[in-house]
Formats: sequence, C-alpha cells, structure tokens
Amino acid sequence: MAGFIASSSYSAAKSYVTVLTESLAPMLAGTGVSATAVCPGFVRTEFHQRADLDMASIPGFAWLDATDLVREALADADAGTVVSIPSRRYRSVATLLKLAPRGLARTPAVVSRHRR
Repeated sequence: MAGFIASSSYSAAKSYVTVLTESLAPMLAGTGVSATAVCPGFVRTEFHQRADLDMASIPGFAWLDATDLVREALADADAGTVVSIPSRRYRSVATLLKLAPRGLARTPAVVSRHRR
C-alpha cells in the first residue's frame, strides 16, 4: 500500500515496482509468463522488527496474516490480476486514495524509523 501514498522514498520505490509491473503485464501477454504486483499493507512478519521500526501506532485491525495474504495473492496471480491487493480493507483504502484529491495521499510517514 505504500506505493499508493507519497510519504517517503520507500513509497516511491513501491510505486515504481507497481507501475513497472503494470507496464510489463501487457508486454508478456501470450508468452506464458505473467506479472503481478502484490500491494498488501501491513503484514505480520519479522520485517518491521528487523528494520528496527516502531509499529506501536498501527492499530491491530490494520495487520494482515501472512498465510491469508499469500493465499489471496496467489489466487490473484492465477487469475491474471496485475495489481493484487489481497484484503478487502486495503482494496477499499486503495480505492479511496484513487478517488481522493492527490494532496491527501501526500502524508508524512506513519511509522517511526526506530523503536524506542
């Protein structure tokens, strides 16, 4: 989901990967190879801990289970979905961000860089 907002260089990198995937997908049509960008939001893994990020401000309902996410992402890839957002709540957020004035997507990062 970071690629749908403008808050950091991390967001810019994620946006690049999503747009690159959207560019590749039609070029790959008919080759037997497909491209799917997975845009999950917050997922319970060791990523944040290893990156020494303080995630205390993120509410519990925002977190996705990794197993469920992978299941939905693989189903999307099998269906030929180019941009997979494997969660109803995050698909809703992405839709709202697309409809909202672009200035609302320019927000400071919600995650503190280091744990305290």
